[in-house]
Amino acid sequence: FPYDTLQCQLEFAAFSLDGRTQDIKPRSSDGGFSWVDSPDSTSMSGITAGSSFQDYRIQAISATRMVVFYECCPSSPYPVVLYTLTFKRATAYYQYVLVLPGVLLTLIGFITFWMSPAIGERLNFVMTVILAILTNDIIAGDIMPVSEERVLMDLISLHCKMFAIYALAETGIVLHIYHLKAESWKDALVPSWLASLMP
Repeated sequence: FPYDTLQCQLEFAAFSLDGRTQDIKPRSSDGGFSWVDSPDSTSMSGITAGSSFQDYRIQAISATRMVVFYECCPSSPYPVVLYTLTFKRATAYYQYVLVLPGVLLTLIGFITFWMSPAIGERLNFVMTVILAILTNDIIAGDIMPVSEERVLMDLISLHCKMFAIYALAETGIVLHIYHLKAESWKDALVPSWLASLMP
């Protein structure tokens, strides 16, 4: 997500009449399916028909005919036609609403590396960027599909947070060293309680 392809299977079969009475076969002229935007399509459609929708576009359709025998009736064939629809997600909306803001906020967070430590708002700036990234995650949570698997948007969000936290840690270290009054690097980097334990 949001650069995924989805599949849906539709099963058409008769359960009250077996194949000796009623058979189901895909149409031989076009394989049992035709849609407006398919290559070499001659299908007609109304004003609102088509294969492109707000969130998805039909990428492919396939039909497979199978014959099933059940344990109750081993001599009765039951024909089944299994349609597989493949959808491609419309990615432009998700790029502008989810991916682009996360990446831009992360890049904006790197501005702190060029700020002077004398600027008092350096730490506030990084904290604001982290809050903006978390706000973007809250907004993304309403749009993203619920899934047990980790999707691409989860990885993008995680990396944005990691870079923002890295910028915060770097800013904290730089400000600490900048405002520290020490005579040597040992005095600057070793805490006083640890220095008292050392000989």
